[in-house]
Amino acid sequence: MGLAAVGSCSPQLQKSQLEQIQETGVLRVLMRNTSVTYYEGRDGPAGFEYDLLKAFAQQQGLTLEVITSPSIEDIETRLSKGQADLAAAGVAITPKRLHTFALTHPVIKVQPQVVYRRGASVPKDVADLAGQNLAVVAGTKHADLLRKWQETYKNLTWKETRELEASDLLQRIQAGELDYAIINIHEWVANRWFFPQVAAAFTLQEPMSLVWMSLPHAETSLIDALNTFLAQQRQNGHLNTLYEHYFGHERYFGYVGAQYFLKHVEGRLPEYLHLFQAAAQKYDFDWLLLAAVAYQESHWRPDAVSPTLVKGLMMLTHATARQMGVEDRRDPKQSIFGGAGYLRHLIERLPERIAEPDRTYMALAAYNIGLGHLEDARILTQSQGKNPDLWQDVSEHLPLLQYRQWYSQTRYGYARGGAPVIYVRNIRRYHEILQWYYRTQENLLDQLQQRSVDIQADQAFSIVPPIL
Repeated sequence: MGLAAVGSCSPQLQKSQLEQIQETGVLRVLMRNTSVTYYEGRDGPAGFEYDLLKAFAQQQGLTLEVITSPSIEDIETRLSKGQADLAAAGVAITPKRLHTFALTHPVIKVQPQVVYRRGASVPKDVADLAGQNLAVVAGTKHADLLRKWQETYKNLTWKETRELEASDLLQRIQAGELDYAIINIHEWVANRWFFPQVAAAFTLQEPMSLVWMSLPHAETSLIDALNTFLAQQRQNGHLNTLYEHYFGHERYFGYVGAQYFLKHVEGRLPEYLHLFQAAAQKYDFDWLLLAAVAYQESHWRPDAVSPTLVKGLMMLTHATARQMGVEDRRDPKQSIFGGAGYLRHLIERLPERIAEPDRTYMALAAYNIGLGHLEDARILTQSQGKNPDLWQDVSEHLPLLQYRQWYSQTRYGYARGGAPVIYVRNIRRYHEILQWYYRTQENLLDQLQQRSVDIQADQAFSIVPPIL
């Protein structure tokens, strides 16, 4: 009896926030519909923060439920009312958020970027923004910074919008409705190539930490689990890989010919796009990969001819064309279908144990140098204690085929082994840029339509006046 009495009086242990979420099986997250956070892509939901949270939800055995919200202020209001478990909206740490919400460790750090309309005066510092036609998204740290700077620059005035996002501000600068805006640098990177009349001026202060937010609880199980997850993602390299996937294309624009390539994407590719798509469907490829191969081969010129007399968009040799039933190598359709069929043939000739994406990379190398030389390099790779089924290892040994010490040991002899390494690297670059270009373009158009870009400027903004 005594034991029973004690047990009946014991308070029931309160379940942690994470345990309560796990009981429901659903993680509810408030997000903004932007190119850097969350959007519906060609293959379903996507976005840097979305992909990260999807991985966290999978790790916890949860289903991720995204609740889109039109503004940062709306997200904070709904989170405060308990309408979601978490907010992931590209928001920075501010004193108010530190006081109101439980915050994760930084997801990423970004710098505020001042952008301007080409033809307008190029601002060099904050003082140059005073009295100008400047806009920011309401609820961002940029708006807080402007209020702080207004104490020094009394005539600093700007517009704030709860209706629009960074891409909309860029569009309005392009249209001449705004002269300047402050957005985050990764937002600029994700959208800059679609607004040729907009340019970057300068970045502001130290990088800002973007975080995820939850309601404060007596215990911190959800935030703790998210912080552990973020630390793991940094350590295993997944966070960096994901960042490169969404924003790393910017580094490709530094190499020679990148902007030239983008001009061809808009000027030449549309004429052959339907052929790449049809060939990709027939031979089970991503059409963007076939387009990348063709650009590496011919710069999308159907009349291209090399010194060795390979011809056409896919630069087929006479022997390959005959093998693939191509009668006119300069005919775009025949060339694209012939090249795609030959690439599929090479993939199928490789040992089954070679997994993707290494299988495709090796087939691309064989397209350039031939299967025989590729096999020689794989044998050399294995003889040096490396893995002949990994492209990274094989690519390190392909250049050895240029040296007598090594090619004398092979069946097929000398080859310009460095060429396929550069060839595959370039195709991968072009492929990634094309993936970024079409992913961002489609998402951008959707965003601008969904937010009704025909809204009048005076309806979209509230004006913060100067201090008189």
